[in-house]
Amino acid sequence: MDDTKRIVNKSLLTDIADAIRSKEESSAAITASDFPARILAIETGTEPTGTATFTSNGTYDVSTYASVVVSVPQNVSIPTLNAPSISRSEDTISLTNPSTNGNYNTGFRIYNDSELLFSQTSTSFSLINKLAIGDYELYAACYNGNNQFNDSPKSDTYIECSVFGLTRELTETTASNSTSKMSDGLDYTVTFTPTWGWWLPVNVHVYKKDNSTNATYTETTDYDWNQYTGVLTINDLDGNIRIVCDSEETPQLQSPEVEIEDIGLSTQIVSVGTVRYAQEYDVYYDNTLIDTIAYESGDTLAEQISADTVTVTSAYVVTMSNDDLSSSRASNKSANITHYLYLDNVLVFQEKEGI
Repeated sequence: MDDTKRIVNKSLLTDIADAIRSKEESSAAITASDFPARILAIETGTEPTGTATFTSNGTYDVSTYASVVVSVPQNVSIPTLNAPSISRSEDTISLTNPSTNGNYNTGFRIYNDSELLFSQTSTSFSLINKLAIGDYELYAACYNGNNQFNDSPKSDTYIECSVFGLTRELTETTASNSTSKMSDGLDYTVTFTPTWGWWLPVNVHVYKKDNSTNATYTETTDYDWNQYTGVLTINDLDGNIRIVCDSEETPQLQSPEVEIEDIGLSTQIVSVGTVRYAQEYDVYYDNTLIDTIAYESGDTLAEQISADTVTVTSAYVVTMSNDDLSSSRASNKSANITHYLYLDNVLVFQEKEGI
């Protein structure tokens, strides 16, 4: 028998045609010779792969995914921390967590008005270490680093403060510190030392300006300066400071005044000025030596003198900031000293003495 010719049961052909029509969702008759092409044209679908993740409620087609992950957060209200308190002592800002927050407060956020400056876990900070030069209104808020609580409101009170800059312009002079910033209201003290062979000036120059954008430096006299110790003090700082100290090649000492005031039958020796020195006075009346008085700054001595005219000669020893003129020997004379003697507040004697 020819292999290409077979007898096929009619019911089998009908079943195959019905299966094709079922897959195609068709109803027309199909000839047996079209069976292969019609079968190959039937769509068989693809194997599901991958994972679908859904984070919100809704209806989704998941037929092409092998697995599905649903992660929809619950609608839970997160509590809010209570506000901290904030205070200042000199350059230090302190932050206090209210007891009602318990251990849920893990740190503080620091604001300048509404601007967030930084966050920290410690309960204090230094103004000059944390802040740039400028003017501030500092608030604080509590926060929870584990997102279990909302940040607290800002503190009810704020700290109004400023940070100022400090610069020094020195000639043949060194400074005892290099402080570049200070917070407002504090006192600044620095000691200047001249290069060996040079001398501190009679005056330094101090300039000040505020933190406004167009501010310029203006010279001020709000400071204390001691030419002999080299100590400069600026109290209650309220602006940016620029200090100019130019040491000189020749000594320029301020002259102390010695004043004799007549008090009845006695005379009181008074020192005017800031120089530290020891003195010895020879007091004459009508060119006759009456007495020799040993005197040191701060003492008050009285000698019974009844005279219309008093003549005094003195040997000074001045404590200098330069070692080459510091000595306790009476033979060392002070530089640029003028002796002033007064009787009943009238100048009766004046004599200038050099080295």
